[in-house]
Amino acid sequence: MIQYSLQEVAWAIDAQIYGVTEGSIHEVSIDSRTVSNGHGVLFFALVGPRHNGHDFIEFLYRKGVRRFVISEIRAEFHDLPDASFLEVCNTLHALQQFATYHRQRFEFPIVAITGSNGKTIVKEWLHDALAPHMRVHHSPKSYNSQVGVALSLLGLLPEHQIGIYEAGISQRGEMERLQAMIRPTVGIFTNLGHAHQEGFASMEEKCREKLSLFKESKKLLLCRDQQIVFSEASATLAPLGVELISWSLQDPSATLFISIDSSNASALQRLCFRAEYKGISFSGEFPGRDGASIENAAITLLALLEFGLTPAQATRNLSLLQALPMRLERRVGANGLALINDSYSNDLESLSVALDFLSQNAGQHQKALILSDIEQSGLPADALYSLVANKVQQHGINRFIGIGPTLSLQHERFANATFYASTDEFLAHFQQNTLDDCATLIKGARSYQFEKISKILEMRRHRTVLEINLNALTTNLNYFRSLLPTNSKLLVLVKAWAYGCGAIEMAQFLEYQKVDYLGVAFADEGLALRKAGIALPILVLNPEPESFALLIENRLEPEIFSMAMADQFSKVASLAKCKGYPIHIKFDTGMHRVGFNEAQIQELADLLIATPALRVASVMTHLCAADEPAQDAFTIGQLDLFNRMANTLEGRLGYHPLRHALNSAGIERFDTKPYDMARLGIGLHGFSAASCTQLTPIASLHSFIAQLRHLNPGDTVGYGRHGLISRPSVIATIPIGYADGYPRRLGQGVGKVEINGTLCPTIGNICMDTCMVDVSGVDAHEGDRVTLFGTKPTLLDLSAWLSTIPYEVLSTISRRIPRIYVES
Repeated sequence: MIQYSLQEVAWAIDAQIYGVTEGSIHEVSIDSRTVSNGHGVLFFALVGPRHNGHDFIEFLYRKGVRRFVISEIRAEFHDLPDASFLEVCNTLHALQQFATYHRQRFEFPIVAITGSNGKTIVKEWLHDALAPHMRVHHSPKSYNSQVGVALSLLGLLPEHQIGIYEAGISQRGEMERLQAMIRPTVGIFTNLGHAHQEGFASMEEKCREKLSLFKESKKLLLCRDQQIVFSEASATLAPLGVELISWSLQDPSATLFISIDSSNASALQRLCFRAEYKGISFSGEFPGRDGASIENAAITLLALLEFGLTPAQATRNLSLLQALPMRLERRVGANGLALINDSYSNDLESLSVALDFLSQNAGQHQKALILSDIEQSGLPADALYSLVANKVQQHGINRFIGIGPTLSLQHERFANATFYASTDEFLAHFQQNTLDDCATLIKGARSYQFEKISKILEMRRHRTVLEINLNALTTNLNYFRSLLPTNSKLLVLVKAWAYGCGAIEMAQFLEYQKVDYLGVAFADEGLALRKAGIALPILVLNPEPESFALLIENRLEPEIFSMAMADQFSKVASLAKCKGYPIHIKFDTGMHRVGFNEAQIQELADLLIATPALRVASVMTHLCAADEPAQDAFTIGQLDLFNRMANTLEGRLGYHPLRHALNSAGIERFDTKPYDMARLGIGLHGFSAASCTQLTPIASLHSFIAQLRHLNPGDTVGYGRHGLISRPSVIATIPIGYADGYPRRLGQGVGKVEINGTLCPTIGNICMDTCMVDVSGVDAHEGDRVTLFGTKPTLLDLSAWLSTIPYEVLSTISRRIPRIYVES
């Protein structure tokens, strides 16, 4: 816990203090949603393109926050007695100044990790492998941005002995501020790839920008086999006195030379190696067989050796590491509520992040936390668990379960709590109904094997899953927001179970992200969201007359597209004694599916003017070819007609309803014609009409190899014996079939899946619950992960093989396939 006086903070960030000038702070916040108890919190009111932290100061004041860093003086701030305001020119720069000031207090080694991939897993592996030998502080999750690095550094305490931080950039000039904050004494460069290449003129330029992080470092650890990285480091850093320490699979002159023994690859995803380090020969196992795992493990091994571990210690600690997913996972518990699995790390920083994630996903339900002992924190137990208890209280945890001998001794600090000495003791005594009404976070050190707990709490244990990447979801949402004027509203479609990705979970995420409207197809979809506690305005695109009363009862807003519908809904609304109930008028400008035509506007206006029970919240139309440049003239004609019809209706009504016409493709391709609101659909899922490289598909479908069979020429595979074996072959059975949404048309080699980096074709017909693929010549084992679509093959690949569009593939993935929501 940091401790600073207001005066010292003001000096550090060059601020002018208004209001109360005395006091202390011990916690920093930038997000009003994550503050539960404001005592001792210093809030930095960051200003972004769509959200302004100053707008939330009064809200935070009511939650007990009294210390604010601001760049705007507002009249309403004068009505907040006993508050302190530290005025600066730029609140983000002030946050970074404060982090820089805090970091300068410490003389122990500070390690910075950069690269295109692998930063988080290398950081976590280093933390786990070094923790038995020294007190390590590291950034939580993937906190590697201009904001994330600053928040990470502010967690440094005098009792730590080493700090390890990620640094990520996406364009020129970003590394300068990160370098000034971190000032690493040791650097690690994981690799150089094509991520964020659009922000740089060349790979060499991106490499130099990343390397500038280490211009004041004593040493840099890197791979000699990555020619651009090693060459640029030799040219730019070596002349500055930075020692280059390398590993290699090819060059014996590297500091650490590694030879892979692939013949001894184990079925447990481990790979044997031999190594030479400064004249010492030794051997060990890497926690993974794929190229990325080898790369990450090699740089981790080199770092352990450079930090003073012996080869025996380094290889032993490396062997204990697991290739676990570096992310939070949201699944569905047996009680139907959110189950958050975050058992790959357990420290104070990541506990705060995970508790925020639980609050985001709990909705209106109670919250439970299952927590193990926090190992190797460097803090005395009393001080450590006092901090933990404060976090638990601040986040409103209703039910606490502590597991571990040390935590059990701290039982008096926790309310509504139960304690167990071990995971096995918990499993022996646990009763499922004790968590029936709770969204639950499972967070434990790896040695406690909390995967045993998650298995009994999950609703479904099917290993075939559709993964939804919340980081990609956030990136895609922000991309489309960046194309709209700052005052434009955004409606996001979650119809058809959010295109197969889970309507309630997606709606909760979007509500947290402060979108303005949600859109569904039918009343039942909207009702399900209301029952889940979603409070956002919801537009129902295809309401049926039988559902009109249900719409009003649940504050669902109908799209009205015909005179008969307008007449019927006006009568229901009048009978319900509504006044100004919001409706949305659909114009047909060329789609010719539903909607009013231009000749009906006057008649519609007469009805609306005569019905005080209704008020037009918006007028809308649907662009039928916004994604096809050859049809741009038609699209422009649609928009011109829409404007004319909207002007006519608005002139009769005497007020201005919102206007919206742009869909995902329209937002990208017709951003010069913005309206009051836009409707985002498939674009949110990562698909661009303008070939944008900033979007990332959010969904990936994965399964595993259930069985391997060795077959001979003449054998056949599957129904109808259509899979004829022509050579000695190895066939893998995968537990997914056409009942799961993997269509039968993908059989007989049409579809391909990825296994350990290789695309493998289907063989024979797709069955209802399984399919078979040819893995001959592939390094494959039973239990290996299988990607049906994701990075390779992509959803676009799968759609092309099926001669269809991603909408259809996504929305037809069976609901018996569990959806899990992951966040790095």
